[in-house]
Amino acid sequence: MPHIEKRTGNVVIRIVYDGAPEAGKTTNLRELVRAMPMQRRSELVAPGTVSRRTEFFDWATFTGGYVDGRRLRCQLVSVPGQPSLLRRRRYLLDTADAVVFVADSRPVAIAQTRDAFARMRELVRRRGGEVPAGVLLQANKQDLEGSLSVAALAEALGAADVPALGAEALRGVGVMQTFITAARLGTERVKELVGRTSWDALGGQSATAEELYAELEALEAELEAPAPSPSEAPPDPAALPPLPGGDHVAEAHVWPLVEGRAIWSELLGGRARHVARAAPWAPPGAIEARVEDQGVVRWLLHTTDAWSFPDAASAKLALITLVRRLRELEPYLPPGRALSLHHDGQSYRIWMVTEAIRSLAECEQDGALAAAQALAAARPRARVHAAPLDAIGVRDGRAYVLCVPDEAAPHELGAFTARAPAG
Repeated sequence: MPHIEKRTGNVVIRIVYDGAPEAGKTTNLRELVRAMPMQRRSELVAPGTVSRRTEFFDWATFTGGYVDGRRLRCQLVSVPGQPSLLRRRRYLLDTADAVVFVADSRPVAIAQTRDAFARMRELVRRRGGEVPAGVLLQANKQDLEGSLSVAALAEALGAADVPALGAEALRGVGVMQTFITAARLGTERVKELVGRTSWDALGGQSATAEELYAELEALEAELEAPAPSPSEAPPDPAALPPLPGGDHVAEAHVWPLVEGRAIWSELLGGRARHVARAAPWAPPGAIEARVEDQGVVRWLLHTTDAWSFPDAASAKLALITLVRRLRELEPYLPPGRALSLHHDGQSYRIWMVTEAIRSLAECEQDGALAAAQALAAARPRARVHAAPLDAIGVRDGRAYVLCVPDEAAPHELGAFTARAPAG
C-alpha cells in the first residue's frame, strides 16, 4: 500500500518481484542495485536468509522521479519462490503496488511457471481491493537456447492482458526497463487511489527491511494458534482422514481447473487443522478443517465418508456428479469454492474448499436480506440440507448458496421467508 513518509514527504510504493523458484527474482534486484547510482539507492539485503536461496525476501530501495510534485521512493522486494514458504510470499504480495512476475522462458519450466503465475493472479485479484496492484510479466532467460519468445510465453501463461518484456537478468539486459515499467504501474495505482480518496487517506507500511522482517516473524508467531479447548477438541487424529499435503495439487483432479489449482496451492501454505464441529451448511456428516490467517478463519475444508472411495473410477464418477450439482447454482456459487480428488494413502477422497463468509443467520449487512430473497426467487427449487438462514451466505451485498444442492435434502430455497435474521 503506498504511503507518505512523514520525515521527507516522499511517496513510497512497493514493487514486489514474484515468480517460481530459480526464475531470477534475486538476480533482477542485484543487477538493479549494480546499475543504479549509489546516492539514490540502498544496498541489497536479505534479512533472515542463511542459505543461497531467499528465505524471507530480498530488499532494496531507490529514490527518483515524482508523483504529482512529490518525490518517489520505491521499495523493491523479491519473494521466496519455494512452495513451503507460500505464506510469506502471500503476505508480501498483499503489500504490493506493482508486481513483476519473473518467468523462466524455457519450455521445461512452463508447467511450474504457469502454476505460479495463476496463483499470483488469483492472490492479486482476490486481495487487491478496488484498485489492485498492476502486474508486469518479465520473460527472463531469453539468452538460453530454446527459450520461448516473449509473446509465446505470455500466451502459454494466459498473460495476454498484462504488459510483457524480455530480459537476460544475469547480464543485466531488460532489468532496468522492467523496473521503470513496474514503477509506472505503481505510480498509476497511487494516482487512482488518491483520485478516489486523498493523499491523507493513503495507508502506511514497513519503511525498512528490518521492520518488514519483524512483521513476517510476528505474523508467523501469531499463526501458531493455541490448541483448542477440550470442549472443542477434534476427535482422535487417527480416526480422521489426512489433510491435503504438499503434493496435493500435483496429484489431484481439481475443479475448476485453473482457479482451483491456485486456491489449493495457496491453502497449502497456510495452517489447516481439524475442528470438532462443522459449519451448519456443510454436507451431512462432514469432517471440517479450517485455515486461519492472523487469527481469522479464512477457508473451510470439508470432506465426508460419502466422498471416500476404494477405487479411482468410482471416485472420478462421484466428482463429476458433484461438479454438475454445484454448477446448477451458478452464478450463486460461493467465493473460492473448489473441489479436489486425490489418493490420500487410505482412499480416493474428495475435498471441498470454500472461503469463509458469514451466513445470513450471522449477517447484519445492509441489503443482505434482500439479496438472499432475490437468490431464493431465482433458485426456488434448489434443495439444501441446512435451513435457508444457514444455507445462504452474503458478502458485499451479494448472496451465495453455501450448501451443496441435493434433491433428497429436506429444505427448499423457495420456502425462504422474509424475516430478518435474529441477533
